[in-house]
Amino acid sequence: TVKRAINLKYRAEQLTLATRKRAGREETMSKTLPIVVTTRKSPGGRDQAQDRKQDELLRLIQQQTMLSDRAKQVLYRKDELGMLRLAIEEDIARADYDAALKICNDMAELYGYREEAESFRNSIEQFRRKQYLHQVNAEMEAFNMMLDSCNWNGAHEAAARMRRLFPDAPQTHELEHRFHMARDSRKRDLESDFMRTVKEDDTTGAMDILKELDQYLNQADATRLSQVVQDLVGRHRDRISEQFKAAVNRHDWDSAISIAEVIMREFPNTRIAKEVSAMMEAIRHKATGTRANVQDSPTA
Repeated sequence: TVKRAINLKYRAEQLTLATRKRAGREETMSKTLPIVVTTRKSPGGRDQAQDRKQDELLRLIQQQTMLSDRAKQVLYRKDELGMLRLAIEEDIARADYDAALKICNDMAELYGYREEAESFRNSIEQFRRKQYLHQVNAEMEAFNMMLDSCNWNGAHEAAARMRRLFPDAPQTHELEHRFHMARDSRKRDLESDFMRTVKEDDTTGAMDILKELDQYLNQADATRLSQVVQDLVGRHRDRISEQFKAAVNRHDWDSAISIAEVIMREFPNTRIAKEVSAMMEAIRHKATGTRANVQDSPTA
């Protein structure tokens, strides 16, 4: 039985070395056996028939060790072919296709098993092609998921990696085009949603869309939409300012704090932001007092 621990790199060399060692042992036996046969003398009292039987056995062994190289190749063909087959199958199982092809070359050139080697080459190329297509499809699936989730940086890096790893794959030839098509489609959808919410006077929704749309706009887009954006920002600022004042007037201090934080975050350098900031300490104090009164009330 061939052990699986054989080093792949030296399998063919080890097989050749084993054959040479075997041939050397046989040559030694072919030289020593005649001496044994011709010099052995029957000791006194031994059965002559037994001596003749041993002589015939020794001559038979001598004849077998004097086989020609061609005869030895035929005799050991099964063992050699089994070792080569096993080595190739192990390489294929590990997806080490280059190593498997090297053994195929040895099988054909060193041992003459050309038809068998060619059959293995076809199988190896089929396995290699199958793995190649699997890898390409897996990378394409990851790329498509990044496009669907609008992960543009990840999709750009994935496309570059695929072009490096699979330059001959037809799928990689359209990656750049598909990237820009997906990104432009997302930009158009956002701009359409933005204009719709502006017309509906949904200033909060329009501002949320604008935050994402901003990363897609070039200088020409910014100029084209500048008036719409300025009007939207002004109306949104006025509206949340009114919401803040209404919360203060009805003593809804928690709501007032939440709206004030939005004002200071989205309009940090405006007059209303400064006014709100100056009122925050007093509003927080009143909110704390209101919570304490609620907890102390009998119904609480």
